[in-house]
Amino acid sequence: MKKITVFLFITLLGIQSIFAQEKEAKSDAKDNISIKGKLLNASSFTHIYLDNIMNEIELGSSELKSDGSFKIEASIGVTDFFKLRLDEYNYIILIIEPGEKIKLTASTDSMFKPEIQGSPASILLYKTLNDVDKFDKKLADIQAKIEAEKVALIENTFTKNNNSLAGLFFVNQIENIEVKDKMLANLKEKYPDNTLLKEFLAESEGGDAEVETTENVAIGSVAPEIVLPSTDGKEIALSSLKGKVVLIDFWASWCGPCIREIPNVIAAYEKYKEKGFEIYGVSLDAEKDAWLGAIEKYKMNWVHVSDLKYWDSMVVGLYGIEGIPHTVLIDKDGTVIAKDLRGDELDAKLKEILK
Repeated sequence: MKKITVFLFITLLGIQSIFAQEKEAKSDAKDNISIKGKLLNASSFTHIYLDNIMNEIELGSSELKSDGSFKIEASIGVTDFFKLRLDEYNYIILIIEPGEKIKLTASTDSMFKPEIQGSPASILLYKTLNDVDKFDKKLADIQAKIEAEKVALIENTFTKNNNSLAGLFFVNQIENIEVKDKMLANLKEKYPDNTLLKEFLAESEGGDAEVETTENVAIGSVAPEIVLPSTDGKEIALSSLKGKVVLIDFWASWCGPCIREIPNVIAAYEKYKEKGFEIYGVSLDAEKDAWLGAIEKYKMNWVHVSDLKYWDSMVVGLYGIEGIPHTVLIDKDGTVIAKDLRGDELDAKLKEILK
């Protein structure tokens, strides 16, 4: 009888252990998630990764097939924010709940506009972002219109008052070269000994120093090295992009013409970045918040640097910058091949060299 009791006890323990294991397995299954997707224009990438954003732990990865398809399976304990990434600059944010089976399609040309199924929070995130983006575009259009009106006001004012020293405070906002040159010529004649005017003219007209600077960035010369802090404070050298065709874009958040040119620059970047094109944005901003705010607002997803020294930036003299926007296009070896290309001219040049 005693042996039977011991046998029953051991049997019950075994059954209880089996149930516990099944319960644990079911619990783990509830935590399992899968992401099955396809990435277009991703031929330059070989793998895709899933990270937890908060602790930066990689939870899974998948090889990208030739058609851009992939599947990642992982286990998560709680609903959280995750990053589906190709690299530091190309990624999709997802809000995933345990147990979700997600289907996703996206293009590397527009990673922030994925088509998602099976993840309600992620779907809501991108729907709202796209809705908000429409308002941002309206705001950008309004801002560009106001900037144009402001420039017109300044130009009209100093067309009528082109012998007043007050114009020096606005000279860099005058886009019309004829208006600017006429005003400076009048001021030079009327106030030949004015210190501030003489310094400005020395910088803009240049003399021997200007000739040397111009030669530094002449077509066919090697672009002078630039090493400046990026948005996260880490220095990025222009030479680090060697091997790519690079547009050095000198701009600032306060520059109306720069803002109006951004859509053209974005269009070129999206069209040619997969063919070896990169942008090295150099800002002449003085305020970091304004600089970072503009980058985020206008979705300028390329390399950005600045020493935040306004017109005292080291690049002004190094590249002989008299006004912005100003661009220098360099080839894969760092040789200057064009300057101040905009809109259709930039597109045509990139099409020619990135066949």
